Amino acid sequence: PDGEGALALAYEQLKKKLAAKGYFEHKKPIPKHISHIALVTSATGAALQDMLRVASKRWPLLKITLLDTLVQGESAKADIAKNIAQADSLGVDVIIIGRGGGSIEDLWAFNEECVADAIYTCKTPLISAIGHEIDYVISDFVADLRAPTPSAAMEMILPDMHEVLMRLDEQRELMDSYIQRVFYHKLQKLQHLKERLKAHSFEAKIDIYKKQIELYRSRFAQKLEYLVTSKTSTQEKLLIELHFLGKKFLSKKETQLQNLQMLLSQNNPEKALHVNYAQVLKDGKKTSLKELEIADTFELQSPNTSIKAKVLEKKSL
Repeated sequence: PDGEGALALAYEQLKKKLAAKGYFEHKKPIPKHISHIALVTSATGAALQDMLRVASKRWPLLKITLLDTLVQGESAKADIAKNIAQADSLGVDVIIIGRGGGSIEDLWAFNEECVADAIYTCKTPLISAIGHEIDYVISDFVADLRAPTPSAAMEMILPDMHEVLMRLDEQRELMDSYIQRVFYHKLQKLQHLKERLKAHSFEAKIDIYKKQIELYRSRFAQKLEYLVTSKTSTQEKLLIELHFLGKKFLSKKETQLQNLQMLLSQNNPEKALHVNYAQVLKDGKKTSLKELEIADTFELQSPNTSIKAKVLEKKSL
C-alpha cells in the first residue's frame, strides 16, 4: 500500500484478520533463566548496539547469536520471516526481533502477514522490539512479548549480575550461619556421647566422626567460597547441591549417633544385671563367691529378689 492512509487501512484490516484467526491469543512464557538468545536484526543498526550494550552490562555471560537481517525495504519481510524460522531451529532460549524507530513506511516490514505467520508458527518464545514506545506493529501483537524498545527487551529478560551476586552473598552468609549452628550442635552431642562411652572403648569412633565433621566443614567452606567468586550460570545449582549435601551429611551422622546410643544401651552392665545376674553381699558389702569361706553367711541380691544363704562346702573350679 502507498501513502499513510492506505497503510493505516491495510494495518487495521490485517490486524482484524489475524485476531479472528487467533494469532494474538497464544502466548508462550518467557523463560526465567536465559543463557542463549538469537537476535533477528540488522548487523549495522543502532538497535543491535543498544541490545549488546545492555546485555554486556546486565549479564555478560549471555551467549548471543546474530542473524543479520534486512529490516526495511521490499525484501525485508521475506528476510525477517526466513531468519525467524532459522533462529527457531537453533535451540536458543529466546528470539528477539528488533530495529530502531522510524516512520510507518520504515517499520512496515513488521506489519506483513508472512512475518506474522513466521512468528505464530515459531516454537521458541519470541519478543518483538520494534521502534519506540509509541510505535505499534503487527509483530507486537503476535509475539509472545512486546518490548517498547530493543534495549528494553534486554532489560526485561536479563537479570542484573550485581544484584544476583548481592543476593548470593546474602544466601552464603545465611547458609554459613546455619551450618555453623548445626555443626556446633552435633559436635556437642558427639562430645557428650564420647564421655558416656569411655568405659566401652568407643573413643576411637568418636574421634573418627569428629575428623569427618571437620573434613566436611572444610569442603562446605570451599564450595561456599566458590559460590561467591565464580560468576557462572551454575551458581544457583551449586547452592542447591550444597544444601542437599548438608542435609544428607547431617542425616547420616544422626543415624550413626543413634546406632552408637543403641550399642551403649545393649552393653550397659546394669541392664545385664537386670536380666541374668545377682550381687553377692557379705555384711551388707559387695564381695565375690571366691572370697567366701565355709560357714560364712551371705546374701544373693537381684533387682527384684534377695536370698540369704550359708556356705556349707567350697570347691575351686
